Amino acid sequence: VIGIKWLRIAVTVIICIGMLSFAAVEVMIIAFPTGDAPGSVNFVIVPGCGIFPDGRLTLTLKNRLDAAFSYLLENEDAVCIVSGGQGRREPTTEAEAMKNYLVSRGIGPSRIVEEGDSYDTQDNMAQSSALMDSVFPGRQKTAVVATSDFHVLRAVTLARNNGIEAYGISAPTPWYIAVNYYMREYIGVL
Repeated sequence: VIGIKWLRIAVTVIICIGMLSFAAVEVMIIAFPTGDAPGSVNFVIVPGCGIFPDGRLTLTLKNRLDAAFSYLLENEDAVCIVSGGQGRREPTTEAEAMKNYLVSRGIGPSRIVEEGDSYDTQDNMAQSSALMDSVFPGRQKTAVVATSDFHVLRAVTLARNNGIEAYGISAPTPWYIAVNYYMREYIGVL
């Protein structure tokens, strides 16, 4: 117990502000609209989130790709940008693993562009925006970001900050890791 009254009050205020901040950010994460893209956009961006050392996709990444796959089937003019570099224990770039998965599901390789240099969400969006400018000059930078439900707010915000007219597509997060990721996302949003 803190014996100094002003210190006890300061600690209580800081804890209350922290709890209110956490609650407000989590509400924004959960309430952020998804599936509100116009009829068709030019790009689908899928940010990476790790692959296993043997090259298999994590369930979280597979869910993101499945959400992108559904959108790509319905919007045949959209180009998919798979975005993610190679981590220390990854045998290849996340982008290459993602492209291989989408091709195995039937998406034509010519519709998929790999961005294999990025290392976090901000970099995913900056690199994807630059790729749109260099590979598809003159094409309007409209995109859906197919990512995990907990990640949509931050990913779409960062895409917009990088000059992309972005909308979100939400992929489910496995229940057994959801609490961890939602708590971690609070820090990411801050």
